[in-house]
Amino acid sequence: DPAFMIKLNPLRSPKKSSKKLLVSLRAGSFLKPDFPEKLAPFLDRVHSQQKLQTEFLIFETQGNDRALSEKVAQLMTSHKPKITSIDFGNFETVFATGAAALNFRLHANILCFMYKIPCIGFSYETKVKNLFKSAGKENFVIDPNDFEALEKKWKNLIHLL
Repeated sequence: DPAFMIKLNPLRSPKKSSKKLLVSLRAGSFLKPDFPEKLAPFLDRVHSQQKLQTEFLIFETQGNDRALSEKVAQLMTSHKPKITSIDFGNFETVFATGAAALNFRLHANILCFMYKIPCIGFSYETKVKNLFKSAGKENFVIDPNDFEALEKKWKNLIHLL
């Protein structure tokens, strides 16, 4: 993927003191209708246990990803998450503030790998699963609707923070 060719600014490397959980969602028919109602309490638990502030990342200008992120954000009770549109002008600044990530978006996962941000990938298409496999991180990719696996993978991921 051409994203691997991006030259990163070393001054914008992730800070160990970061307290942001970056989340890039993808709306689609592959999601069960109760996806937002299941993800919101998980993100609330992450906030209360690891003190991570959720920041939803929007990689598209059209479609329903923003609406899905807004729906999950509205269901959250622990804090008011930030919703940020990502483009070539701000991706370095945003990813430099991430402590961990949950991503549907392929490019969000690629940027996490490049910035060494521990992440869990939601495999809505084989390209996400293949990316994690090629990076030797296949233990951190899950089906989008498997919240039991998300809980287990998260417990493994927090040891990398």
